[in-house]
Amino acid sequence: MSKSNIAKKNISEALMSLLQTKPLRDITIQDLADKSGYTRVTYYRHFTSLYEVIEYYLDCYSDEYLAQNPMDFDSLPPRVFYTRFFEHFLEPKAKEIVNILKKQNLLNLLKKNFDKYMLIGGKTGYGYLFFSGGLFNVYISWVNKGYPESPAELADYFVHFFSMLNDNEVNPSRF
Repeated sequence: MSKSNIAKKNISEALMSLLQTKPLRDITIQDLADKSGYTRVTYYRHFTSLYEVIEYYLDCYSDEYLAQNPMDFDSLPPRVFYTRFFEHFLEPKAKEIVNILKKQNLLNLLKKNFDKYMLIGGKTGYGYLFFSGGLFNVYISWVNKGYPESPAELADYFVHFFSMLNDNEVNPSRF
């Protein structure tokens, strides 16, 4: 990893640490410089906003996770994909991230990250946006309810839903 990327990663980790105890609006660039051990100049060399720092953190986290746990929807059976997807979000680090973003009212940045990784490989169109948005909304609802269903139960729900969609039997009132 280059010195530049090490600095960016350390700055982003420092910001996530600060967000555990302080509202984003109260965090100054000097706070971040002090916490990260880098100067304000280094921050401004790499980032234009604190939101950009959070996005960078989420990208690094997603990249690292996916490098060790490939999850390509097109190459996995749907039930396996959905189960792995939701299992990932039960991991302590994933729970910590969503709790920080939820507390800071920054779930929109997580949604942006979801879209980026769900639409990877040039996938575009309303269907993929529907898919990404649906997964995101179910995930956030699951978090807000305290993770009552198992990842396998959520996977079964998605498989059932999409099989009904394929059979033209989808009626929103059934859900």
